[in-house]
Amino acid sequence: MIDKVREWVTGQGYPLEMRTAKAFRAGQFEVHQSEIYFDEEAGKTREIDLIAVAPDIVGLTRINFAVECKSSKKPWVIFSSNQATAGMNIFYSYAVMSQTACEALMDIARSDPNNLKNPFDFALFQRLKWLRKDKYIGYTFRQAFSETDNAYTALVSAMRAACHPINKADERKVPHFQIVFPVIVIDSPLVHCYLDENNEMQLEQVDSGEVIFTAPDQERITTCIRIVTADWLPQFVTEAAKEVEQIRLELLPKERAIWHDLFGIDYPA
Repeated sequence: MIDKVREWVTGQGYPLEMRTAKAFRAGQFEVHQSEIYFDEEAGKTREIDLIAVAPDIVGLTRINFAVECKSSKKPWVIFSSNQATAGMNIFYSYAVMSQTACEALMDIARSDPNNLKNPFDFALFQRLKWLRKDKYIGYTFRQAFSETDNAYTALVSAMRAACHPINKADERKVPHFQIVFPVIVIDSPLVHCYLDENNEMQLEQVDSGEVIFTAPDQERITTCIRIVTADWLPQFVTEAAKEVEQIRLELLPKERAIWHDLFGIDYPA
């Protein structure tokens, strides 16, 4: 009986979900597995494999990772282009953010609002590593040798789960910085497909990548979803923890100002 249950558990992909949760916990994230949330757009409850929450004792900045795990023996392919994010505000491709968080980061990056030719201080792009994008960003994501569109289903699931806390944050009267990074973790090979400068198709196996995606139920939200292989998880979680730490440093002055306005006392050390 145990052998049969083991086969069923493995076939359902639970080991990948458990491995992913363990990796985020090792990175000092608070992890909620099989998280249930209510999708107001669809009017029904949904489940995301796990939510990894960056610790925050103050509560003014919340940074989460909405993670969908897809276990399969078939490889996955990111089709990319160097024009995938053309004309798009770079902050919108960073993560799914509340309006207050997006405006705060844009304000931090604004070096001189009167300088229309160079309105941003690109030092912020050096400090926040994930703001910088590779030359080629994915415009679609597919599972090779598959008749069903499992990749699209995974993208939708991760995006919907990421949008849920953002919608709640925008409803709050107290300024609140909410940032959610949607992530898909896979346990089979990931292939990057693109045309090079000579219009020759190139295929290469990679550890991770990004795909630009628009929430199907909420067209106002578009961002990059990170695709990560299971073997790359420890490195990814280490990167994620460093990015979270830097985001908090960037937003700290604004947190202090909000705290003082709310309570009239100094920000907690």
